[in-house]
Amino acid sequence: MRVFAVAGYSGTGKTVLIEALIRELTRRGFSVSTIKSTNEDIADKEGTDTARHRMSGAQTTILVGPDSMTIRLKRPSSLRESISWIQSDLLIIEGMKEKNIPKIWCIGDEKSPKELPDGVLAIYAWKDSPIYREGQIISSYTNEQISELVDLIETASVDLMEIDL
Repeated sequence: MRVFAVAGYSGTGKTVLIEALIRELTRRGFSVSTIKSTNEDIADKEGTDTARHRMSGAQTTILVGPDSMTIRLKRPSSLRESISWIQSDLLIIEGMKEKNIPKIWCIGDEKSPKELPDGVLAIYAWKDSPIYREGQIISSYTNEQISELVDLIETASVDLMEIDL
C-alpha cells in the first residue's frame, strides 16, 4: 500500500482537498483508505453499549451497522500494527504534520507559510501564488488543479513500510 499525507493547520482546506483527491483517485481506478489524525481522544458516549464493553475491559470493540462498521481499539503499540489489515492501493493520511511523510501542505488563504515541515512536496492554497522555501520555489496548487495533485500523489507516494508510523 502506498501512503501520502495532507496536512496543515485547522481551517486550511485539508478535508475539502482530500474529498476531491479521493474522487479523482477512485475515478482513475485506485482503491483509497484514509486515516484522520487528531489531537483529541474521541470517546464513546457514556452509557452506550460499546462504551460499556470498553469499560468492562474489551481490547477491541466493533459496532456493526447495516451500511458501516466502526472499530475501536485501545491504542496499539504502533499505528502500522493497527492498520495492517487495510487492503487499498493508497492510504491518505489527514494530519500527522510532524511525520516525515510525503505531503501536501494546506495553507488556505495565507500568503506564505512561516514554516514548512519535513516531507512537503506541494502547497494547496485557496489562491495560486508561488511559495518559497530556503531559496527554492515549491509548487502551489488550487482546487482547479486536483488532477495535477493526483499525478503528484501517484509518483511521490511511498510504500507503507518506508515510513515511521
